[in-house]
Amino acid sequence: MKTITFIITILAFINTAVSQEQIKLSFANVTNTNDGEDTFYEADVMINTNNGYQDFKLGSGLLYINYNPEAFGENVVSENIEVSSPEGYILNLSNGFPYYNNFILNNNTSSRFAFSFQQGVSSGTMIGNNVTSTPTLLFHFKIKYDNPGEPPSIAFEDNEEQPPGVYKCRDQFFAACGPEDSTGFPDCVTYSGMQFQNALFDSSQPTLFNESQMLSSSLVVYPNPVDDVLHIKNGVNLVSMTLFDTHGKKIIDIEGDAKTINVSNYSNGIYFLKFKTDTGEATKRIIINR
Repeated sequence: MKTITFIITILAFINTAVSQEQIKLSFANVTNTNDGEDTFYEADVMINTNNGYQDFKLGSGLLYINYNPEAFGENVVSENIEVSSPEGYILNLSNGFPYYNNFILNNNTSSRFAFSFQQGVSSGTMIGNNVTSTPTLLFHFKIKYDNPGEPPSIAFEDNEEQPPGVYKCRDQFFAACGPEDSTGFPDCVTYSGMQFQNALFDSSQPTLFNESQMLSSSLVVYPNPVDDVLHIKNGVNLVSMTLFDTHGKKIIDIEGDAKTINVSNYSNGIYFLKFKTDTGEATKRIIINR
């Protein structure tokens, strides 16, 4: 009887551990941008540990993102979407060889795309844990609007249990496989990485509706990427501009209706330029690359 009770207790503990969301995926730096001709929805996908789970090295992953076809059209992968991982993003990490490869972007349905990546080196090649309790940039995506007047309705696909205990979308991420004690290519058969069974998807984000989209569309920054001088073309009255880095640190404040910003003294990377106008606020994603 004691043995049966012990087994039941162990099974209950394992079930509780699996049911807890050990990793979390979320959106950040959501903004509308405009290149002078087209309007785009841009966002970063972030990843972090959850429920006090230990830091780890990320292996392969797959997720699905829903969108409003009234805003972007159907089957956006054909020509309307771009996925990237610049410097500072997990999927850009390397140590002699890239940590990740085989990036695949597919239309999963007419209103949902899938993005996956594979582990390219062993866990022993990776320097330090790249997923911690602090949300970290995983990758960036950019979708061209067909109709900027429609809400984007961007959200992670997070389906119900099908069948009970099986989550099609929540169990697609793995910790890095080994070997841990040597460098080189991964051997995921002999040294398999843990599969996360119940990821938490947080689709909350700033809502971008008509007013903010119209304001964002009236502000054009170029060239982008920029190496020295960023030009601003605006159809509204600017009150001020503030440049932030990806950690939210303020880099510079500019008062008034400036037409250029000299960024030649700033490090390469991704920044966010926040505009304050007499009708509202808007943010543009800027890449400095020289």
